[in-house]
Amino acid sequence: MEGKFIHFRFLQQLFWTFALGNIVILACYALYYLITQVDYGPNYLHAFVAAGVLIVLGIPAVWLQHRTDHSRDIISWIALVAALVSIIWITVRIPFGNAHLWLKPGWDHLIPKPWWHPLVAHNIRDVMEGVYAKLAVDSVVAKWQKVKVERVGPIRILTAPIVIFIVAFIPLVAGIWLLNWGFPGLWHLAFHHHHIAAHVHPTPWLSDYLATFSWQPLLLGIAIGFIVKAYWNPIGSTLQLYFVEKQVDKFRDTIEDLTADGWLLHNAQLKADTHRPKWPIPPVIRERFAWIIDNHQSVPETYGTWNRWVIPIATVLFFALAGYGGYIKFVIAKGH
Repeated sequence: MEGKFIHFRFLQQLFWTFALGNIVILACYALYYLITQVDYGPNYLHAFVAAGVLIVLGIPAVWLQHRTDHSRDIISWIALVAALVSIIWITVRIPFGNAHLWLKPGWDHLIPKPWWHPLVAHNIRDVMEGVYAKLAVDSVVAKWQKVKVERVGPIRILTAPIVIFIVAFIPLVAGIWLLNWGFPGLWHLAFHHHHIAAHVHPTPWLSDYLATFSWQPLLLGIAIGFIVKAYWNPIGSTLQLYFVEKQVDKFRDTIEDLTADGWLLHNAQLKADTHRPKWPIPPVIRERFAWIIDNHQSVPETYGTWNRWVIPIATVLFFALAGYGGYIKFVIAKGH
């Protein structure tokens, strides 16, 4: 990159694989907890409905604002006022009373068989953690093609977790059956007199960390990630390019502005280097930025209203979920 060799590139890739994989797993853990374990009372229900109204009114307004120039200000104000009035009306008038939204009993008894909970129910979570971790890591450390890439819109980005779960469902079910019944049964038939013992004694903190993961489902999820990655690749590339191209645009704008003000090109480039991704940013991100600059690749002037809001907000929510997932996994789950 920039004619310079990236030192310890493999170790940096390894670090980002480990770090991002764990962050995704924690975010999945938080989502699982929030959806299936929390008892939401009336106050939470009011908030959910109000947020739903805001989204329902906001999405068409953003779309219309993007499509119509002459009426965009009026539409924005109408949507804002309508959303606020609706939220106030919902908060005051809808009598939720003692209503609760608690999915845990239904999830725990979704299938009234002894093998469903906790074994299979938790396996589903653990396997999908591996799937999502594999795809997220690919977006940051995997090789990228030096060709024109397919870009996707915000709807495909927002629905990606659900669609990936649907696509992965059949190998998910087959893999869980193999892990819990197929492989153990085969081993018992072929090697019933053999036992595998692991004579490893890790440090206490490492033991606590390893105990928080179910490794067989996690590895199964990583394997399933290879099956569904064809659907994810354009999404991951769009997310990566969004952040890379924003820096490219800032880099080029800085050079253009400074040279227009009479700066020498070399000095303007040195000043613009503040927008160049540097360590500890993942090597792939830095390399892609350098390749776009060196090969004079064009970048979009704007990503549109949707992506300009959806991607940053989704990124913030993702890291917030990961932080909360760490609190759940290492504090709440341990009874502290």
